[in-house]
Amino acid sequence: MTGDVWALQGAEHVGIVDCGEASMVFNPLSWETHRVSAFTAAVIGTLAQGPQSERELLASLSESVEIEGDMGHAVHVALEQLASIGLARRSS
Repeated sequence: MTGDVWALQGAEHVGIVDCGEASMVFNPLSWETHRVSAFTAAVIGTLAQGPQSERELLASLSESVEIEGDMGHAVHVALEQLASIGLARRSS
């Protein structure tokens, strides 16, 4: 887990539709829609409140979301996925 701070890009215009175990996310910067896990959608919702480090995200999400396995790893994977589709960016 890094000390990098992550921010949602285009936060005020990101659209999320909950489809149960997955969600559809609209990226307003690319005009593309992506299928993400419900956990990744929760990460988006948390980042929509403002930039956070992975540790801050982990603390926030562990209070509201239950998953099987290592939540720290899940946060990292979700952030990397969001970065790859242009919805999140990292800054040191």
